[in-house]
Amino acid sequence: MPFLHGFRRIIFEYQPLVDAILGSLGIQDPERQEPLDGPSYAASEESRILVLTELLERKAQSPFYQEGVSNALLKMAELGLARAAAVLLRNGANLNFEDPVTYYTALHIAVLRNQPDMVELLVRHGADVNRRDRIHESSPLDLASEEPERLPCLQRLLDLGADVNAADKHGKTALLHALASSDGVQIHNTENIRLLLEGGEPHPSTRPPGP
Repeated sequence: MPFLHGFRRIIFEYQPLVDAILGSLGIQDPERQEPLDGPSYAASEESRILVLTELLERKAQSPFYQEGVSNALLKMAELGLARAAAVLLRNGANLNFEDPVTYYTALHIAVLRNQPDMVELLVRHGADVNRRDRIHESSPLDLASEEPERLPCLQRLLDLGADVNAADKHGKTALLHALASSDGVQIHNTENIRLLLEGGEPHPSTRPPGP
């Protein structure tokens, strides 16, 4: 079934399933969610995963099921809930499903939220490590290169085989994204730039002119 994007479909068709999935994990409002890496959440994670699994089994034949679990995967990527994401992937979530507003996939969102373990999980399950979004044509590596705090994701993407020399239709590579994110006075993400330079030959547009 093709994905039809739009707010009406989110609210009236598959959003109830997304809400139920989040609720099964004890998440009522992702925007105001408390950190999920504390001991209290970890202690109850096993039971929450069981509740999630049972919910998916009950809802497997419901209309818009795949859209719902795929949209929920975006939320898991944002929050870094790798175990829950793995359950969704085993139960039909589509790695290529795009956020209906930003058109980012779960992998793009995981990078933006600096969730390196989620990045690895998604790539190991078949996410295209070099996929570009439809709006800005940014690859996951481009996004990781832009901010110093995303260095863990940048390293993980390179370890997973991201193409350091890949360029968009304008010839802009991840290295150029990293350089462009500085303010022109000071380079803030020197470690990102160093990793990109170590990861491959500089793109021709960044090389000094030859003799």
